[in-house]
Amino acid sequence: MSTAPKPIIPETIVVAIVDTETTGLAEHDEPVSVGVVLAEVEMPKGKVLREVDAYYGTREPKVAINAQAAAVHGLTLATLRGSDLDAGRLRSMFARSDFVIAHHCAFDARMLSKLFPELAQKRWRCSVRQIWWSDFVPVANEKLDTICAHFGIARPDPHNALDDCRALLDALSRRTGKTDRSRTFLGAALAKDDFVFQPAQPARTPARTGSRTFALSKRAQIALGILVALVLLLVAISKK
Repeated sequence: MSTAPKPIIPETIVVAIVDTETTGLAEHDEPVSVGVVLAEVEMPKGKVLREVDAYYGTREPKVAINAQAAAVHGLTLATLRGSDLDAGRLRSMFARSDFVIAHHCAFDARMLSKLFPELAQKRWRCSVRQIWWSDFVPVANEKLDTICAHFGIARPDPHNALDDCRALLDALSRRTGKTDRSRTFLGAALAKDDFVFQPAQPARTPARTGSRTFALSKRAQIALGILVALVLLLVAISKK
């Protein structure tokens, strides 16, 4: 005798949406502001139930702020002087989360783990690398600006870390299909495997010949080999 399938009982989890503004993009750069939004999410569809908590803070960095970075987020050493993050509150928020999500999370995770090494052990999701936005909505790219413009999500203060967190959460809460039975973009991301970070590669010292420096990529080496082979072939043909 067949039995009716057991209904799926929704469970709730807590997701941390994080964003950072930094002194720049290099390995030595640091966060200057951090935004975090904790959201209660119903699984397995990924329905956002409510915002549980939110935090925004700034910190005075120990390195200079790149001029291009300052032009983007508007934070300077003068405005940041003496400020610091509430590390205890942030650690408490991270501890409460089951997953951490960021747009370009490899970058944000690298920056945040400089201040909170325990974040390397969290379960991360990347809303750029692990969601195929263009498979569901007509967007030209995965930039947060583009995605928010498509959904009509207001961004009164772009590149403010907390505002960006809330904008991303709003976008992730949208359905991938036309009905409430479809999962959200957040549900699609949470269904993926944990995001695996590629360790930073040490800088390679190019070979030096005399006073000049040469550094050919693998593709360039292959192309050069093909070119040499063609030249030798032409020489051989001309001698016949």
